Amino acid sequence: VEESVAVMINEEDHLRVQVFAPGLQPEAAWRRAERLDDALIARLPMAWSEEFGFLTSCPTNTGTGLRLSVMLHLPGLVWSEEIDKATNVAQKIHLAVRGLYGEGSRALGDFYQVSNQITLGRDEATIQSEVLLAVGRIVQWEREVRGALLRGWRASGRLLCVTGQDRAGGGQKDRCGGNPKELRHGFYLSLHAC
Repeated sequence: VEESVAVMINEEDHLRVQVFAPGLQPEAAWRRAERLDDALIARLPMAWSEEFGFLTSCPTNTGTGLRLSVMLHLPGLVWSEEIDKATNVAQKIHLAVRGLYGEGSRALGDFYQVSNQITLGRDEATIQSEVLLAVGRIVQWEREVRGALLRGWRASGRLLCVTGQDRAGGGQKDRCGGNPKELRHGFYLSLHAC
């Protein structure tokens, strides 16, 4: 449990509390973060404004300072080349889509972080509902694309991982051992013939 909480000092802001939870459990993570936040506020001086909320070193964190990030595995959107469209839609509703390690990082293994960009003028409940609504829509989009990809692979006789073909169709791989990400996607789609 202790490894699911981190307090960083003098990183982007003077103080950053991070709480990690498996699955989609923002409420549980928020409760843990809030308890720790309350304990720190009781012991440390904080720059606070009735008008603006927490006054942080990084202006984009002013307000609640809450950054809710959800890690998503989106191979369907990547393979269908719709990930840029998904990223653009998210940005229009003030969400950031980042790589595996956050801002400035690449997506590895088709893992992406989706998080709110705005903390000023929004309370914690609003941030949670906005992020969860968007994440739900992205997950649904991913599922629809995966289904369409699977139907296309079945129709063409080209089942990823079962046939051993790489996704570009250019060459053989060693019976599914060539790309763990594709193997994982094959298992997700119940293609266990490997």
